[in-house]
Amino acid sequence: MSQATPASDIELTPSFEVQFEALSEADVDTIYPIERACHAFPCSRKILASCFSKRYRSVKMLLAGKIIGFYIGELVLDEMTLQNICIDPSVQGKGYGKQLMNHFIATAKANQVTQLWLEVRESNAPAIALYHGYGFDVAGTRKNYYPAANGREDALLMGCFLFGDE
Repeated sequence: MSQATPASDIELTPSFEVQFEALSEADVDTIYPIERACHAFPCSRKILASCFSKRYRSVKMLLAGKIIGFYIGELVLDEMTLQNICIDPSVQGKGYGKQLMNHFIATAKANQVTQLWLEVRESNAPAIALYHGYGFDVAGTRKNYYPAANGREDALLMGCFLFGDE
């Protein structure tokens, strides 16, 4: 099995552009350390490995050939739910999260999706701000949805509509 190379080992120069490729089960051992670094309560390898059936649109983001991020989207009819999105913490704050979100939305549009959904921890202000910037609005709250250090934390259910070329 391959070992993840920390994205911090990549020399960031303007000559490196990100690439997007389909995520596969073979990538689980590589993305799992990113998942663990991004979340206090990460998904298990088993859950990540279960996200490769026809209904999922799972994509990895590569920089200089190394995985620095990924997303998992679940497609049901004309709706797509962002189940997970992660950028390696060593390269966060450089705009890669926005590029990954742009790709997610482009993938949704290519699949004739009209509605996007996601859940986010109520305490995750940076992610909420990012999602608001993409037109997501809070549609509801899922009480005690996430495990937390002191018990449970609510999730905000956020959604947005996609129209034409917007």
